[in-house]
Amino acid sequence: MLVALAQPASAQIFISSAGPTPLNRYVDSLNALIETNGPISLVVQPCGAENAFWDNAGRITLCEEIIHKASERRSRALAMGQLSRESIDQTTDGEILFVALHELGHAVIDRHRIAFSGREEDVADQWAAWLIMRLNNAPMYVGAMNFFMEPARLLHIFGKRQLTDEHGLNIQRRAQLVCWGYGRAPAGMQPFADHAGLSEARRARCAEEYQQLMRNTPEVFRAALKAPRSRNGYGYGYNSGSAYPPPAPPPTPAPRPSRGYGYGGGPAIPEIPEIPEIPEIPPLPELPPLRY
Repeated sequence: MLVALAQPASAQIFISSAGPTPLNRYVDSLNALIETNGPISLVVQPCGAENAFWDNAGRITLCEEIIHKASERRSRALAMGQLSRESIDQTTDGEILFVALHELGHAVIDRHRIAFSGREEDVADQWAAWLIMRLNNAPMYVGAMNFFMEPARLLHIFGKRQLTDEHGLNIQRRAQLVCWGYGRAPAGMQPFADHAGLSEARRARCAEEYQQLMRNTPEVFRAALKAPRSRNGYGYGYNSGSAYPPPAPPPTPAPRPSRGYGYGGGPAIPEIPEIPEIPEIPPLPELPPLRY
């Protein structure tokens, strides 16, 4: 039986599940940050396959199969004994949270009629990556990247198998997440860039892509963001120039490590630098009246 877990009266995002899920640890922070323009139920239930989707009304479905697969990866990682339980738990949370935030991106785009160009799937990935990047938590970001490592997910998660649908290939989506991480911390993310096969030419562009992610995403989603909260890991905003740390210089090439591989068989979890507090977004300028 699905139950709506108790949340504050001011909440707009509600979780319904047969029991506690990793998402319960983050829903209060999301409610404090995001204006959903009406209630949204995030329902965790069995679907018969890994999937997640927004129904264009008021419900996000996150299939239990995704959580079960993440739990299996967690068990394998614990058995390997190379990483701490805390890091593995955070990586598992990041994998599940990324999927939920991706679908929440679709929801707020729909609710606020947010204008964008390109594929909505890519914009929803940017939203989810930006939110997780703001946590300053490397294991959780690794979890988001690793979601697309599962071979069975290479084509069908979030969509159909056809190459002509609205979704990019998952291997491309993972490469984009890796590039953002590499742009922020190239030394720590170098093993992931190697693992994902990023070319040197692509790596050279990742610092700029990271800056664009952190600068432009809160602008695109301005209507869906509440007033900033200080020191809670979810601060947001835009301040041209010094708001975000400059990307670290590219690392000196080194031989690929033969050990140190961690969660799910991927590279070991790196350290990533903290993002400093960011000032409030300035108000939008007044628009002139329309003339007919």
